Amino acid sequence: MIFDDQVQNPQASPVYTTLFDPDIPLMETNEWRFSFLADGKFSTKLSGIEALPYGHAHHYTHEAALEYFKLRTSLKTDADIKGLRAKFLNRLRHSFGIDINPNEYDEIPLDGVIDLGGGNKILPYVVNEDANQRVMTKRGHDGNKVVPMPAASRLHEGGFRLVVGRAGIATNDGRYPFGSTFTEGIYILEDSVGGDLEIDFYCDGPVQLNGWATAVAYNHLYNEKLGEGRLYATIPLPFVEDDGILISIRGVLVFGNLDE
Repeated sequence: MIFDDQVQNPQASPVYTTLFDPDIPLMETNEWRFSFLADGKFSTKLSGIEALPYGHAHHYTHEAALEYFKLRTSLKTDADIKGLRAKFLNRLRHSFGIDINPNEYDEIPLDGVIDLGGGNKILPYVVNEDANQRVMTKRGHDGNKVVPMPAASRLHEGGFRLVVGRAGIATNDGRYPFGSTFTEGIYILEDSVGGDLEIDFYCDGPVQLNGWATAVAYNHLYNEKLGEGRLYATIPLPFVEDDGILISIRGVLVFGNLDE
């Protein structure tokens, strides 16, 4: 369960508390809502490697990510992409308290690896199209009416990620274990009716397996048309079948009346 609210204490104090970043405005209603599903199958037998929230077959890295940026997003130059990486590095330091100096890595090639030691590595990624990550329904183009999306309405995703190594990593929220994943990047939501949407995102916390072998993604969103929003998704461990590894990721993107 994710509790996403600001609640007064029993003494009716004017002081509010929140589970996540207090700088994010409270979203009381969601005016735009997109549900998505990723239920693809990866033709790989590396089940041990896949026992992570985002496995080897789910994220294509390095050059594949740079192609994604230049082909599908507004980041058309190396300088644009380097700007996104710099934002991510600064967020890791200032929002999560990770011991990193963003200015030390300006000369690292965009398709290279930033190694923080202890197996903690930062690199560009794009979600494998075999994941079949797509938008199923939407609400917002026509008031509160929920309508199905065309079968080809993909939700493309790419950005930069930090995958925690076996030594774990220290943050301002304690130490996170092996496999925890921090991300920041861009979604491209294909919508043949309302027009494709480019959505900036960054994680409000790392994706990591819980006691039920399921991970939860909680991302902050921004789109020039829809404004601020959030993404919630559950990511259970993939199921190993004879012909590959089957995934089943389910989630929703919501945008609300944050300025009212």
